[in-house]
Amino acid sequence: EETMNEFRLEKKKSICKCPPDDFVFQGENGKPTKYTAIWKTKEAVLRKARLHHVRIHDLRHGMGSILLDNGIPLTAVAGTLGQVPATTAGVYGHALRRGKSIANLLSIKII
Repeated sequence: EETMNEFRLEKKKSICKCPPDDFVFQGENGKPTKYTAIWKTKEAVLRKARLHHVRIHDLRHGMGSILLDNGIPLTAVAGTLGQVPATTAGVYGHALRRGKSIANLLSIKII
């Protein structure tokens, strides 16, 4: 049991190699932004774009697909998403195989 706990702890450390104050959504005071503020902002932006039922994960996945569709190198996209290239290739392989048509469609929808 102790070995498994050590393994889990090491796994967590390897996944997040960022310092504890390196938040994705950080306030001017350096502290993490409250979830409700992030959610309200996200909902307002999506409402304005006429997009409904979209999660932050969906936006992240869409961004990865759009970047790859537009020829951004796999290693750059993986780094942006905090992944290793093999993981990104597995998750976003569909984007690597298709052209820019989907990205163009999405950019038209967003604009």
